[in-house]
Amino acid sequence: MTCDFSTNAHPLGPPPAVLDAVLAADRQRYPDPSYSALRQHLSDWHGVAAERVLPTAGGAEAIRRITLAAMLAGVRRVCVPQPGFGDYAAAAQALGLTVVPCLDADAMVRAMDVPCLVWICDPNNPTGRTLAASEWAAIDNARQRSGSRVVVDQAYEPLRLHGASSIPPSLTDQVWRLICPNKALGLTGVRAAYLLAPVQDDWRDRLVALAASWVLSAEGEALLRAWAQSEVQDELADSHALLRDWVQEQQGRLASWGFDVMPGSVTPFWMARLPELGADSELDPELDLDLDLGSTRRKMAPIEPTRTSGTGQQKLEAAHALQAAGSTVATGITVFPVMPHTPPATPAALLAALRHHGIKLRDATSFGFPGWVRLSVQTPASQMALLTALHQVLGPHHVVRRRSPADMPSLLPLPPASQQDPQ
Repeated sequence: MTCDFSTNAHPLGPPPAVLDAVLAADRQRYPDPSYSALRQHLSDWHGVAAERVLPTAGGAEAIRRITLAAMLAGVRRVCVPQPGFGDYAAAAQALGLTVVPCLDADAMVRAMDVPCLVWICDPNNPTGRTLAASEWAAIDNARQRSGSRVVVDQAYEPLRLHGASSIPPSLTDQVWRLICPNKALGLTGVRAAYLLAPVQDDWRDRLVALAASWVLSAEGEALLRAWAQSEVQDELADSHALLRDWVQEQQGRLASWGFDVMPGSVTPFWMARLPELGADSELDPELDLDLDLGSTRRKMAPIEPTRTSGTGQQKLEAAHALQAAGSTVATGITVFPVMPHTPPATPAALLAALRHHGIKLRDATSFGFPGWVRLSVQTPASQMALLTALHQVLGPHHVVRRRSPADMPSLLPLPPASQQDPQ
């Protein structure tokens, strides 16, 4: 079984109404190429004019299309969040445009001294952080001053677990917004999204003309129609309390293994620094001894099993002494020999070893954070599978070296598009 902590999809999977709608989609006929009924349905839900709704074949296709429209309009500079979703930069680089990575809103404002295409992901992927009202105001001022076009990627707004977006309501009618429901609906394989155009914008007709015929499949159209239903929205909102509990549990469990969480995420995913490798070869008294050793036992006959007795602390001391002797360790009250264990020496080796045990974590190196991962919350069963894999990979005697808080690593140069993992 594979437990995928690298995905940002909802861990509970699709709401039944959405799955039913997708499975019932009419695959024997082309959809309406203009998607008139769908666009009216979405426009009614958002309270905007239908001509402002532009269906797209997922977020990636929308990013490519709007970047092409920017180039055709004469834009040569593209501002992207760093760290951020790799497709913003990849789309610009494919067209020979200049990419300016921006660590924060201040950097983005400084970059807007000429007309730019500006990408904002709020909440951000991969950090889960969100912009404050003051940052939105500064970006809006720079937008108006420079004539830049701003696109707000709201793929993770439906998965916001804390607070609300600080984007001013007036600004939502002045920027492009990208809505990608498939992650919140747990159906990332159904490629369906849509853009909401500004009230007044001369790019809209060009973006419509750049779309392929039947940009949405029948399944994609069904997903978007189901998305804009109160039943589905209520079920999604009701899941947030459970996700908050799971996030707290998962972060606490991983902290005991040395994962340092980057603060500020409002989503069910976040960035974390990997455990320090090369831990001391001694038992950590905070670890659960039974789970610690049970996951690393070898299938071999015990050599003269030794009975131990006494309190839990006495058994721990006995196990510690036996391990120091280099022969056996105590499992409960019976001593079994274990094979020597060599933990991975590098972050890449650790991630590869975890994958061997069915655990997928998202390496954050392409985001500019080597030694870090992006983690999403998963079910308690998957969390236990991750902990078991950590016991197997790092060894039963991994001691967490308590590290003082460190500054975030400085940004690395933006990697070439060919090296970026867009997920």
